Amino acid sequence: MLARSLLLLAALASFATASFAASTAQFVTPQRMSVAGGETKRFSVQFLDSIGHPSVGESVRFVNDSCGRFSNGLFFFDTLTDSDGIANADFTALIPAGITCWLTASAGATAQFDVETYIASLAYANALDVPAKPVPGQQFTLDVAAMFGVYNLYNVDVSAHVVNGTVSATISPTVQSTGDGGSAAFTVTPDNRVGRFDIELTVAGNTKVVHVLEPAVGMQDLWWAGAAENGWGMSLVQHPSGVLFSVIYAYDAAGAPTWYVMPGGTWNSDRTAISGPLFSPRGAPWTAY
Repeated sequence: MLARSLLLLAALASFATASFAASTAQFVTPQRMSVAGGETKRFSVQFLDSIGHPSVGESVRFVNDSCGRFSNGLFFFDTLTDSDGIANADFTALIPAGITCWLTASAGATAQFDVETYIASLAYANALDVPAKPVPGQQFTLDVAAMFGVYNLYNVDVSAHVVNGTVSATISPTVQSTGDGGSAAFTVTPDNRVGRFDIELTVAGNTKVVHVLEPAVGMQDLWWAGAAENGWGMSLVQHPSGVLFSVIYAYDAAGAPTWYVMPGGTWNSDRTAISGPLFSPRGAPWTAY
């Protein structure tokens, strides 16, 4: 009878082990990671049993092939899962950096991270889609990749803010991760004025300035007073810098046709009016030089 009880207990223990041992590994830390040389990042994996419950107290081994060491100074690290079935390991990229490698966490099931190490001083931001013709007051999306040479950096923070210009703009968010896609998306909202502004992008302490011009090309228009006042009108040419070149063709007090030209000027604070020197050019007609 005692032998049968022992066999039953052994069978139940075996069943429990088979049922609750880790059978699934899920990434808590993103699967694609970039780590600067000398930088430490935590890698986390959750292990679940065959019925989807956390595997608690499971023995887990983290292993890296060549590009960094764990907190114990070795290329492997042993730990146990916590009450949520999560195992953690702190990983520091080797110096000099600049290679790709794999980092695995195994406890029956295995999770494999793709790791890229890089030199922080050589990282840079690459604006992917600065609009050619931005419209004042109309928001647009600015996608920015974090780069090391020709390689994208994944799950690395990029910051962005407006630094100067003739107009202002807001950016949201101010800090964004490049995620598993390797690029961060910022929403830029210019004010309602025509002009330019600069956006400073920062990756790993390295900055790059992107120039945004509104509009990217000049605009112009021409007004004619109509048949009732035939013979006079006005034209405006707006340059990309925001300068207006204004011309009025009309009659002077004596009834003679003449031109008035304002080649530049200064906007008021609301950019609703512009003032500057007005010239009345003189010369022979083109038919009698």
